[in-house]
Amino acid sequence: MKKSEPNLNTTAKLWILHILVYYFVFACLHVFIIRYYSGSIICKESLNIILLSPIIGLMGFFDLFPGFIVIPIIVMLLILSHIYIGEIYKSYLVSILLVRIVHYIVAASTGASKYPFLSSQIKVNILFLIFPSLVAALLVNWYLLGKHEKSTLFKMYYDKE
Repeated sequence: MKKSEPNLNTTAKLWILHILVYYFVFACLHVFIIRYYSGSIICKESLNIILLSPIIGLMGFFDLFPGFIVIPIIVMLLILSHIYIGEIYKSYLVSILLVRIVHYIVAASTGASKYPFLSSQIKVNILFLIFPSLVAALLVNWYLLGKHEKSTLFKMYYDKE
């Protein structure tokens, strides 16, 4: 394998970190909204939801689609192998944004753009939960993994020297 080719280890780190951060922030927002409207303080159930958030997210309860996380991974691998060859973070960024936009458009067209909270009658627009979670996951991944990848603007500068 050439040095410019991405390795499986970096891709796995990227997605594990994404799952941990994205679903943790999603679960925190979920608990905060339920507790805000119910007027109660954080309880054992809330802590269980937050601590088990990656497992709950992988099972599809947060995305309302079982195994949803597999779709962006497949899209990222396709983009990585055909469009942004060797640029893991850029492929990750494009795949996440593309899949989440399509997910929201499909949810809005079917009338499922309101996220139902299981233990109450509260329904919130799903963007209120997805956007902060996505921003947190993208920033953490960029800080830990993506900032080391040279962007195309900097590649032109480095190639001149």
